[in-house]
Formats: sequence, structure tokens, C-alpha cells
Amino acid sequence: MKPDSEPPPSLPRRRFGQRIREARLAANLNLKDVAQVMQWSGPTQSRIEHGKLGTLKPRDVKLLCDAVGISDTREVEALTSYLEEATAQPRKWWQQQYNEVIPEHLDVYVGLEFEATEITIYRAELMPGLFQTRDYAAAINQLFFPHDSEEQQRRRVDFKIQRQASLTRKVKPLKVTMVLDEAVVRRVVGGKRVMAAQLDHLAEMSKRPNITIQVLPFEAGYPVGAATGAYTILSLVDANPVVYAESFTSNIYLEEDADVAQYRSASVTIHRAALDAMASRSLLRRAAKELTT
Repeated sequence: MKPDSEPPPSLPRRRFGQRIREARLAANLNLKDVAQVMQWSGPTQSRIEHGKLGTLKPRDVKLLCDAVGISDTREVEALTSYLEEATAQPRKWWQQQYNEVIPEHLDVYVGLEFEATEITIYRAELMPGLFQTRDYAAAINQLFFPHDSEEQQRRRVDFKIQRQASLTRKVKPLKVTMVLDEAVVRRVVGGKRVMAAQLDHLAEMSKRPNITIQVLPFEAGYPVGAATGAYTILSLVDANPVVYAESFTSNIYLEEDADVAQYRSASVTIHRAALDAMASRSLLRRAAKELTT
């Protein structure tokens, strides 16, 4: 993300946007209705409701509240406080230390991950960054960013490793429930030695009380009935959950209740079809041993 571009939606920004959206829907107004009153575009109104407040000023809050039917003085003051808190927030550690090697879409994701209390992950091809070893991450980055300098490659890996501190911190570690397709376990990345170490690392991490790792075996087929693609469901404090869905050409954030519910339903189905945590750990150990014998 460029230094002068808008920061990712922080929790105060998301709270602000979420409340404005709730009020608009309760008033049976569409984006264009509110945008016309505020004399800005429909896409601008949509961005505000997704926590991307841009150059919104405190003086705009009263007008926006009037437009969506929020008349309670205390609520208007609370929303003004959210805006002031959001605009006053300093840049986060990853923005300060690794800004030049973080793609803009990932900057947004890390902001949400930083605020999350619990995440649910499904991967069918690659190990998620939160669980990659240094060598595995280096091998992936060399393929994804072949034109990076050695220093840039190293910093990308350092960034991934530093993110992982959320899993092992002593106070309120991030709770993770993850399902990996067996293809992730069997696909060798970085050579047999690197992959064996990666699988052993996963097995060790799965012993932590805040982490559940399951493997979806090949014989389970497609339990949902279709390929879901890689996704992460992020549960946030005082904000609606967000689904981060990845594809080869784009990454999207889904916040509508129906979308989140659909992914949660898919997750329940996938978890039921996967091996339990103990059997999954045994599979990881066996797969690692097969690579080293």
C-alpha cells in the first residue's frame, strides 16, 4: 500500500460504516438515495459503509445521520467519536515496518486479522501464511515474486513470521480452526526436506489449545458439492464477521449476512468430512516421515 493511500478499515471505521448501513437499510433507502442527499457518488457511499471513510469530516457526520434517519443525539456523538478515533489512529506495526513489500489487498486483510479474535481457514492448494515455516515461505515467495531482490524476499518472509506471533502470544492468542485439503499436505514445496519440516511444524502447532488443524482426505471428495476455493472467516469484536475469499486474479471481502452464513455452512460441512484433530496430526507426522525416508 502506498504511504499516502487510505489505511485499511480499522475497527472504529468498520463500526461507523456498519451502523450507517444498518440505519440506511432500516429506513428502506438505497445507496443512491443517500448519495444524492450527501452530494457524492453511490460508490463513495458504499465505501463509507465498508469502513473506508476517506476524507469524511466530523461535520459530515450529522448530515449523514440525518440522511439515514439517525436522530438520537447520543448516537450521532458516538459516531462522531468513531470517526475521530479512526482518523487519529497511528499506522500499525506492519505498515510501519513492511509497507513496501505488502500488497494493498493484503494490508487490508492483515488489518482485519490483527483485530480478529477467531478465524476459520480452508485451503486446498497452499499452506496459509500464518502457518508457513521460514523455508516454505521463502520457496513460495520466490515463485510469486521472482523479480524481487534478495532483501525484498527476506523482508516478505520476516513479515509472515512476525504475523505468526498472534498464535503464540501469552495473552488471548488468536483462535484458529483450519482445514487443509490433503493436496496441501502431499504437494511438495521447496523440496522434500523443507516440506517435511513444514508438516512437522503443523503437527506441533496443532497441539496448542487455541489451534485446531484438520485434514480433508482425498476420499472425502467434494463434501460441499462444489469447489469453494480458499477462504478465511474472521470473527471480530463488536463488528460483523468478514469472509476473505482468494482466487488467482482477485481477492474479495464479503460482509453480507447471507454470504457469511453460506461460508459458515460450508465450513461445518467440510469440518465434518475432515479427519479429526488427532487423526490429522498422525497423517501430518506420517507424511513428513515419508519425505525423509
